[in-house]
Amino acid sequence: MLRRTREANSSFGLSFLDVAFCALGGVLLLLLYAVNHQQQQAGTFIQTKEALEADLESGKKLIAGLTAEQKQLANNLDSANRELANIKSDMARKIAEMEAERRGANDAMKAAEVASKAQQNALSAQLADAKRGIAEANQALTDSKQDLQRATENLMRMRTGFAALRAQMSGVIGLKGEMKNVAFLFDTSESLSRIGNDLSAESRQRANVRYAEYKSLLAAWVTSLNFETFTVIEFNHMPREVPGWEGKLVSATQANRTEAVQFIDNLTPQYTTNTRAALAKAFALNGIDTIVLFSDGAPNDRENKSIRNDEEERATEAAQWILEYCQQANPDKRVTINTIAMGDYLDEIYGKFLQDLAKQNNGVFIGR
Repeated sequence: MLRRTREANSSFGLSFLDVAFCALGGVLLLLLYAVNHQQQQAGTFIQTKEALEADLESGKKLIAGLTAEQKQLANNLDSANRELANIKSDMARKIAEMEAERRGANDAMKAAEVASKAQQNALSAQLADAKRGIAEANQALTDSKQDLQRATENLMRMRTGFAALRAQMSGVIGLKGEMKNVAFLFDTSESLSRIGNDLSAESRQRANVRYAEYKSLLAAWVTSLNFETFTVIEFNHMPREVPGWEGKLVSATQANRTEAVQFIDNLTPQYTTNTRAALAKAFALNGIDTIVLFSDGAPNDRENKSIRNDEEERATEAAQWILEYCQQANPDKRVTINTIAMGDYLDEIYGKFLQDLAKQNNGVFIGR
């Protein structure tokens, strides 16, 4: 075997020494490589160390910065906690105040409710008293109306009896005309508030008494005379009919007679005497057959057409003007005009006018 090895070695021409040197060289190469590798690793380690030291320094700085921020945050947190504590304190105080106000408001509301209930009870009591008072007043008014109705009925009966008596005494039966559809014309001019031209208080008092007598006479005739339809027209500077009766004759019912009497009771003398306008309104009534004219016979209104200044001259002119008008308005004498003198019928002007008016229209003149 050894021989074969030697043979082999001899064939390659290498000695043991060569092999040993080769092995030694390999070891040296390995050592050099290991040393070089260790140097490289050492350099890398140094670099890593330096990098780590740099990172450590940066970490220290970062930690230092974080610590400062942490302190600032801690300070801020303390400030925030103090502010929060103050806010909580203020809120607690305000809540306490609001609670006190709420309790006060509740107390005030309860007091107001109590007062309101008391006031409501008082008002209810007052209302109940007022209702009782109204009921009593209504009952009293009803009783008064009934008393007034009875008094009116008694008055009407008295006037009826008085009218019958006055008819016998004053010749009412002597009125001419059909007396079915009658218009009563009643003078309410200012001249009836005095006796002639006497303006004294005594004269006016006597005139008022006389005027009241004429109104009573007219009311008696309206109440008792046997006509079918009628109306009442007062006249001074202009004619005026019973309200609601304008331009017509109404049935002679008891209610209409009563309404006419109430109208007559409220008449008062004033203004001038426009007799013609009253006659014209009567002539215009449909179916009229008789006119009964109450007047002092002193017409002084010719619709402002008179140019005379003297009172007697104006009256004479107005009287003639009215007579001429009646001739035109009543040419066939279909309407009878009876005249009742309320004043001095013996006066040459005034009395003659009423007499002429009745005579011209187939009526009768009655001086009172």
